[in-house]
Amino acid sequence: MLGYFLRTTAVLALALLAAEAAKRRPAAIRHFVLSTALVGLLLLPLLTLVPFGWRTPLLPARPASQPALGAGRPVDPVPSYVWVRSEQSPAPAGIAGTATRGSIAMAFFPAEGPEATRAAEPSPLSTVAARSDSGGGSPAAPAPNGRSLAAALDLGVAVLWPAGALILLLRLAVGLGGARRLTSEGTALGDPGWRVLLERFLALVSLRRPVRLKTHPEVVMPLTWGWRRPVVLFPDGADDWSEDERSSALFHELSHIKRADFLVMLLVRTSLALFWWNPL
Repeated sequence: MLGYFLRTTAVLALALLAAEAAKRRPAAIRHFVLSTALVGLLLLPLLTLVPFGWRTPLLPARPASQPALGAGRPVDPVPSYVWVRSEQSPAPAGIAGTATRGSIAMAFFPAEGPEATRAAEPSPLSTVAARSDSGGGSPAAPAPNGRSLAAALDLGVAVLWPAGALILLLRLAVGLGGARRLTSEGTALGDPGWRVLLERFLALVSLRRPVRLKTHPEVVMPLTWGWRRPVVLFPDGADDWSEDERSSALFHELSHIKRADFLVMLLVRTSLALFWWNPL
């Protein structure tokens, strides 16, 4: 998740800077820059799989768990050591060092070799790596290694990340369902002037997909949705608009259809749902 946070932040920061640099240019340019950046985030998971993909080597790798004593030779060629103690006899020869506390002798053995094998056998030498020097010899608390914290973080990411994405995708699905309902309940514009104006605009923008014009009481301003069969929904009373008002509204909505803004919106919303945890 940290890797994706760095990548998405870099992409979005550059897009915001580019949009700010183009603030005196047409709004369509800024729309293109920001939409391209947001849709491009969907390619990040694929770029981490290909050989020439985008990786973040500056992040530290997760530490590997240490093998148990006797479970196999360690990867690190540097020898490690174990502490053993003897309460009945002096430490055998060949130890690397000793430390005495009262009648208890602490021996410092290499983790490999005959000394380590001797230390692991049942003898007066007992394992001290997990024991304290108290009289009862009760096991000491294990050293904190961060495994429980890492497991909690993994669980949190595994639950929260898809949960947030699911909520946003459900919100998008509800919006599409509402647009579908308005279209099915809407009525076609009755004034033939709308059809004449639509055919005139379609000849200018060369849009080959059929466009439907409908009105619905719940629509407060013109809106467009749909890809293969786009629909333009108008408020009630649109038949009473002047020709200039009709031309302005219709040309604006047909521009959205020409640029495939509905399809871009679906991809952008999917990207926002996938990377919802990035504040940018």
